[in-house]
Amino acid sequence: MKISQHRVLRCNQSVNAAGQSRVAQAMRCSGDDANPSVMAVVGSLGQPATLEQGSVRRDQLDAIAHRGIANYMVRTNPKLLERPDQTREIFYLAW
Repeated sequence: MKISQHRVLRCNQSVNAAGQSRVAQAMRCSGDDANPSVMAVVGSLGQPATLEQGSVRRDQLDAIAHRGIANYMVRTNPKLLERPDQTREIFYLAW
């Protein structure tokens, strides 16, 4: 779910700061924070910035978190996510 990409960047900052710094440099950001540039790209494409703007209802987040934990992208996340409550936290931040 690309809507939440900037939230995922924030959550992973502690474990992949060097990689995010390289992304920031590639995007010609000032500093090591790629998040503002990622948000600008999302906005320039007319994409929603939050799950709510993407028509995801708050009451759907728990079910999405439970299904999401089995998703390949979640399982290969730089910050280990093993339980639905961990993914739920990201989804609530992204809502």
